[in-house]
Amino acid sequence: MKRSTGSALTAWLGALGVVLALFLAPSSSGVAARSSLTVVPGSGAYGGQQVTWSGSIGVGGVQQIHLQRRGSPTSDWADVRDSTFTTEPDGSFSFVFPAPAMNGVHFRVVSDAGATPAYLFKTQHQDADLTISEATPRPSDVALPRGFAVTGERYRIAVDTKRGAAGILKPILGGREITLLFHGSGTDEWTEVDSARIGLDGLASFGPYGPGDSPQVPGFYRVVLGEWTQDGDQIGWFPSLPLYLRVVDRPRPVTNLAAAPESHRVVLTWTLSADPRRANIVIARRAGLLAPQPTAAEPSAIVATLPASTDRYTDLDIVARKTYNYAVYSVTADGIYTAAEARIETTTPLQRGR
Repeated sequence: MKRSTGSALTAWLGALGVVLALFLAPSSSGVAARSSLTVVPGSGAYGGQQVTWSGSIGVGGVQQIHLQRRGSPTSDWADVRDSTFTTEPDGSFSFVFPAPAMNGVHFRVVSDAGATPAYLFKTQHQDADLTISEATPRPSDVALPRGFAVTGERYRIAVDTKRGAAGILKPILGGREITLLFHGSGTDEWTEVDSARIGLDGLASFGPYGPGDSPQVPGFYRVVLGEWTQDGDQIGWFPSLPLYLRVVDRPRPVTNLAAAPESHRVVLTWTLSADPRRANIVIARRAGLLAPQPTAAEPSAIVATLPASTDRYTDLDIVARKTYNYAVYSVTADGIYTAAEARIETTTPLQRGR
């Protein structure tokens, strides 16, 4: 029986398809994906912190790979020592290697047959911010300025390692040793005061200092973050910037605060004691029977800042038949507020003739 031309052509195309499939079938070495490189945690890491490098070299087959780096897109690539690893049969890889301590450096993974795209490292700088943490509740409703403590009032030296400039959050190394150092204004020698461990929140504190606790000593304080080698990390020690602690006295409060309300004004008077520390009188006010108590901690509540010798104030921003609450503070030139502000509440009368 004679075959038709169409049947013969169909058979020939089927055979050709089988041959091509054999040539194009995946080999035992695997099929490589497009070259790629992912680094975790990458730019969020400290220099020396272990990070995971993963991706594909872009060429199939088991092969040796290593890291290369360069400082700019136009510089020559340089090999990174002790960074040799091996790919999977399909050319993929995943390995752990410390993040560089340098910032703004390009890295890639290479083999004899291929290379990944470059990854730009923006490593985090270590940081430790020192502040004075007042006892709670605070003696004054206005916080102390940075670097100040008050004689006879308890406080701690607080350290924050997680928050950097512009609110950037940094990796937390919970359990890392941190050492508090001190030197007085008459010497450059640092002496160890105490040590602690950073908490899982990235914070640490020293103290308390004050009555019944460690003595209050003015001078320069700084902390040193210890070397960190847990989980294979290789993070070196780091000293913070120093904080100068001043221990001062609060100004004396005003006394005998009185209010003389009228329909269109309220006249406040008070008594001043001799106090060379007093630089200003600050008055805070809230209007309304159900309004919260005024506090100079809220700038919107401050209605007047007066010279130190002032013993009266006339408030003209007043309406009739309204309740007003006032708080009067003494303040030093450094912004230290009196612990006991004077407070008074008054209600303006109905305007005459109405």
